[in-house]
Amino acid sequence: MRLDFPGCDVWIHATSDMEKRWRARSCAKEPWTVAWIERYIDPGDVLFDVGANVGTFSLIAAKHRQAVVVAFEPGYANYARLCENIQLNGCHGAVVPVPLALAEATGLTGFKYRSTHPGQSRHLLKDVPWRFGRAPRERYEQPICAIRLDQAVAQFTLPRPNHLKIDVDGGEARVLAGAGGVLLTGALVSASLALSSPAYLNAAKVAIVTYVPLAAGEAAITAAAVAFLWRVAPDMVGIVR
Repeated sequence: MRLDFPGCDVWIHATSDMEKRWRARSCAKEPWTVAWIERYIDPGDVLFDVGANVGTFSLIAAKHRQAVVVAFEPGYANYARLCENIQLNGCHGAVVPVPLALAEATGLTGFKYRSTHPGQSRHLLKDVPWRFGRAPRERYEQPICAIRLDQAVAQFTLPRPNHLKIDVDGGEARVLAGAGGVLLTGALVSASLALSSPAYLNAAKVAIVTYVPLAAGEAAITAAAVAFLWRVAPDMVGIVR
């Protein structure tokens, strides 16, 4: 299917209902993310897309803005589809798919799926070590390797990001907690974070876009993520209402 992006042709494989209903219509679903990509990302910039799903925004950045993209997606069905979509669009020289979860600490933990269909979101990365020998649950929980973003950049010699897009369904604070070095390098120009709030956070150089409606229990996640960023890089954060 052709993605609903008017700037250039972006195609995705779409076999699941989630892909057809939501991923192929990513631009209508998140016009603010498209606007952020078009406003801030310049040719040759490096984007880290954390929680890339099947890769729609990674592909827009690579094809429309000629960016280099490192796309993190731990879900196995989404990761497989991300790789297929990179090939479909001829972006294998611009988009690096990484099948690792990002967190505040490196280790083996559980990744609980909402469903195993490609295009699905709202999975849960557990915050406790994986226990072997556990009985199967109704919803599949996969043992998964999580890594701090700072460690991933150093260990895999990844390019330093100029832009961060983080949309990991409530785990944004955990990603930031493992990314202090990345935030302080001086290379970062902008970021787009789903922080469960309709507010927009902006500064002269860094735009932090938050847009997911606040759900029960998520206020602390929002506060923790913003507080961490304020602590390590206060010049990057301001509030516009």
